[in-house]
Amino acid sequence: WHRLSDAELAHLNAMLPTPPAHHPHYAFRFIDLFAGIGGIRRGFEAIGGQCVFTSEWNKHAVRTYKANHYCDPLQ
Repeated sequence: WHRLSDAELAHLNAMLPTPPAHHPHYAFRFIDLFAGIGGIRRGFEAIGGQCVFTSEWNKHAVRTYKANHYCDPLQ
């Protein structure tokens, strides 16, 4: 075990991805995992958030989610 040199640490830090630029129209971005019918999404959007990804496996919930929150992936 050895302590990293400043050069090694700088090299590792340079490999980290940079965070995405802040979008001027949204206070924050979020992902909707285990989304159900999208209740939490509605609340987050109400306080200025932008949903950037959704995941739901239940086919009935997916149908309802799509009806409630249509998203054009090309936007």
